[in-house]
Amino acid sequence: MMCATMQPVSQQPTITVHSSAEVSTPPDRASLWWSASVQTKSAEEAKSAIAQRLAMVDAALVSHESAIVQTNRKLHVGPRLRVQRGKSVRDGYTGQCTVHVQLHDFTTLAELVGDLLSVPDSALSGPDWSLEPSNPAFSEARLSAIREAQRIAIDYAAAFGATLAALEEVIDDAGHPMMARTMMRASSPGGEDFELQLAPEPQLAQAGVSVKFSISKPTVEALSGAI
Repeated sequence: MMCATMQPVSQQPTITVHSSAEVSTPPDRASLWWSASVQTKSAEEAKSAIAQRLAMVDAALVSHESAIVQTNRKLHVGPRLRVQRGKSVRDGYTGQCTVHVQLHDFTTLAELVGDLLSVPDSALSGPDWSLEPSNPAFSEARLSAIREAQRIAIDYAAAFGATLAALEEVIDDAGHPMMARTMMRASSPGGEDFELQLAPEPQLAQAGVSVKFSISKPTVEALSGAI
C-alpha cells in the first residue's frame, strides 16, 4: 500500500471519500502447472522415470522458449508406505515432479499445452490469466477512482455550502487482478477426448483510493438545511 500525506495548512473542516474503479482488459500473462507421478519398486527406477518425463517437458519448453517468461520446478522421490499388521511397511517408491510455466505470448499456447499433455502419467492445470503490475489498465483504473473521489467530495462540500480547499491526504489501496482457471488433465491411452478452452479471458484491473480534502467553512444556512 502506498500512502502520500500532506499536512493541512490550517484547521479547516475536512471530507474523506473512498472510491474504487475497475477496467476490463486482455491478460498479458498465462500460467500453466504441469505435474507427473510414478510408482516404482526402487528409488532409482522412480528417478529414472521422472527424468524421462522431465526431458520431454524440457524439449517442449525449448521449442516455445520465445513465449515463456519463467519456469520453476520441484522434484520429490520417496518411499511408498502401506500398513501391515499395525506397522508401516515400505511398498516401493513414488516419484513426483511439478513444473510451473509462465507465458506472455499466447499464440502457441495450444501447441505447448498439447506437447505437455502428451507426456505419460502427467496432469496439467491452467491457464491462469493475469495482468502485469505495469499494465496500463491499472493506471486507468487509479485515475478513474481518483476522479470519482473528487466528484463525490465536491458534491458533499456543496451540500454544506462549501468548496474544496486543498488536498490533505491520499491513500492508495492497491487492487489485484481477477484470475480465471481452467482445469485440464491428460487422458490415458484410449481415454476420452476433450476440448480445451484456451482463449484469453479478460481480466479486471482494480484500484481503490481514499482521499481527504479540506473544505471552506460551511455556511450557516447550509448547515441548518442539512440538519
